Amino acid sequence: MEKDQIIYDKRKSMGESIRAMRTAQGWEQEQLAQIAGITAANVRSVEAGKYAVNIDVLNKIAGALGAELRMVEKGF
Repeated sequence: MEKDQIIYDKRKSMGESIRAMRTAQGWEQEQLAQIAGITAANVRSVEAGKYAVNIDVLNKIAGALGAELRMVEKGF
């Protein structure tokens, strides 16, 4: 698999996880954006896997969702 595809797949997976947590809260994208202090466009892009989110935005999203942000995991 190509390096760019691996990165895209990880972004897509992260976005799907964020979407699942948001919908479990019963929130619309706009609500998450407001709580996290970011734009709804950022939420849409992150959830779609199209945005290479910086760590600050990701921390805001995780905090708003009450989620733990794990920086690096070693997979076996």
